[in-house]
Amino acid sequence: MNAYVLAGGRSTRMGRDKALVAYRGRPLVERAVHLLREAGLEAWIAGSRPDLQSFAPFVPDRYRECGPLGGIEAALSTGKSEWNLFLAVDMPLMTAAFLRYLKERVSITEAYATIPTMAGRPMPLCAVYHCELLGGIRRALDSGEYRVVRAVMEAAGSNLDLFSAEAVIAVRKDLTKNCKGATLAHRWFKNVNTTADLAQIVEREGDFCGEKQEEA
Repeated sequence: MNAYVLAGGRSTRMGRDKALVAYRGRPLVERAVHLLREAGLEAWIAGSRPDLQSFAPFVPDRYRECGPLGGIEAALSTGKSEWNLFLAVDMPLMTAAFLRYLKERVSITEAYATIPTMAGRPMPLCAVYHCELLGGIRRALDSGEYRVVRAVMEAAGSNLDLFSAEAVIAVRKDLTKNCKGATLAHRWFKNVNTTADLAQIVEREGDFCGEKQEEA
C-alpha cells in the first residue's frame, strides 16, 4: 500500500496556498506527509505541485482542474500499489493510529473502497482505494462528475466498505491512547479551509493526538 497527500486544490477560501500554511510551526503538507510515514507508509503528493517535491515525491494530475478526484485518478494510474491510502492536506488533526487502522481493516475486508463516516457523512479524503477503481473514476471525470463520493461509490459497486468511525473508535481504545486534552474523534476529520478554521484549531492546541508530537 502506498499513500498520497491530496494537495492540488486552489485554496480559494483560504486566500493563500493551503499546503504551505503553518500548523504547529510546520506547513500542513509536511504534517500530512509525517502522518503517513508515521503510519508506516511510503508518502507521495498527488496534484500538479512540483513545488512541493521537497516534502515528498509528487504525481502530477492528468485531469486538470477536477479537484481531489483528479489527484486520486493520477495516483491510481501510477500502478505502484493495489491499495492506496489518501489523506487531504488540510486534515492536520488526523492521527497515525487511525491511518494504521485503515491499513488493518483493508487487509481483512479487501474492499475496493474503504471510507469512514463521521456523524453519518462519508469522509472520502481519508480513505483507501484499490487500483481497480481507476476505470470507473476515469469515466466519471470524462463525464464531468468530480464528486469523489459519488464517483468512487459508483466505481466500487458492492465491493464497498462504508463504516462508522465513531463505532470503531468506541471499541478500539488503542486509537485514542495518545490523545491529550479533550480531543474528540470527530475533530480528526476537521478540514482547514479558512483562516478561521486554522485559528479555531490553534486555540485548542492542548487537544492533540500523536505518538511523536513534532516540535513547533
